[in-house]
Amino acid sequence: MVYDCPNLVAHIFQLKKQELLDYIYKHGVFGHAVAYVYTIEFQKRRLPHMHCLIFLKESFKLLTPDAINSCIWACWLDPVTQPLLFETVKKCMVHGSYGALNPRSPCMADSKCSKGYPKAFQEFTTMDGHDYPLYNQPDDERAYE
Repeated sequence: MVYDCPNLVAHIFQLKKQELLDYIYKHGVFGHAVAYVYTIEFQKRRLPHMHCLIFLKESFKLLTPDAINSCIWACWLDPVTQPLLFETVKKCMVHGSYGALNPRSPCMADSKCSKGYPKAFQEFTTMDGHDYPLYNQPDDERAYE
């Protein structure tokens, strides 16, 4: 298994992390970034992941629903036109089973998901009053395991 080679995992993770930060900071994929800070954590299977906070120049900040929608999606991709991206999102970015299907899930607290899943469907991206976005999550009646 991949986690049996921690030196290889750490090396590849470092390369991918640096490439991502270069896209953000040097190439300006989100606009002009003035600073960033990150922390790296290791999951239970010793696999690393990164939490990154990016500070954008004032004119590039995502302050409106349209600006947020330009770079963040909270809906299923089309498995026919974007099969690789669809499979990657389905495998890596979807909250797993919990509740009656998996009562021992680490996110369970008081018989519900402590992370607030499942999120309610929402037709439009809005701001919650504290400038925190509530993403467009349309009910397109598509469901996947």
